[in-house]
Amino acid sequence: MAVFSDGKKRGYINRFTGEIQIPAEYDHAWIFSDGVACVQKSNVAFFIDHNGNPVCNKQFAPPLAKSEGYVFHKGYCAVSLKENDWGLIDKNGEWQLDGCGYQNIRSEYHAGRYYWVITAQTGQDGVLNEILGRTMEMWYSNIDFDETGIYATDSQGWRKKYDFDGKVIEDFVMTDVGTLAYDTDERDKNGETITKPSRCWAYFADDNHCGLMSDDGKPLTPAIYTGIEALSPNRFLCHLAWNEKVMLDEQGRKVEK
Repeated sequence: MAVFSDGKKRGYINRFTGEIQIPAEYDHAWIFSDGVACVQKSNVAFFIDHNGNPVCNKQFAPPLAKSEGYVFHKGYCAVSLKENDWGLIDKNGEWQLDGCGYQNIRSEYHAGRYYWVITAQTGQDGVLNEILGRTMEMWYSNIDFDETGIYATDSQGWRKKYDFDGKVIEDFVMTDVGTLAYDTDERDKNGETITKPSRCWAYFADDNHCGLMSDDGKPLTPAIYTGIEALSPNRFLCHLAWNEKVMLDEQGRKVEK
């Protein structure tokens, strides 16, 4: 069946014959998956079967705008009771994973399998496979997928690549590198400060975090900093969260003030 609109409400039609299967009585309606579909009346979302009958007595917060809606994958669906309060249900509306209370849950499909990325209220991520087996424990952050594997930052700040079973296949990955130049006391003929390259580089593990790298490409620190400034050839001011800063030398060692 396919969703249709009469201009005010939404319902479902037989996509081959065009015959109305479920009348247009919903404010929003989403695709059928695993034999059920999410619909919305007023500010309440619930699930119906192909006859338009509710499949369970549970109600949920409406899906976010521009999302795929609440869609079942291999018998499970991520739903929200309110902002930052997510859980997984089965087709009977029964909670999985000891109920709701997660900051976010999203589905991924790669290498012919579904995965669930679970974000705890602490901000830490984990990965479940399509039968809810634990692929990666809940101590990672910034989890991303591509068709070759899973990328995640571990609890120490190191970004690594994992296979689809959660085993490390690359101990160190990065997205980009940048030069670290410092201001000298010298001036050019126009009176501008002359900058020179330091003995280290900044490498980036994601859009928001970087680490210190030696000039021969060896990572010296995990990518736990929001920014790095070169103050001299061998001194680097590294910015942490909440405006905290730490001074490091060219070997990544902390320099005490």
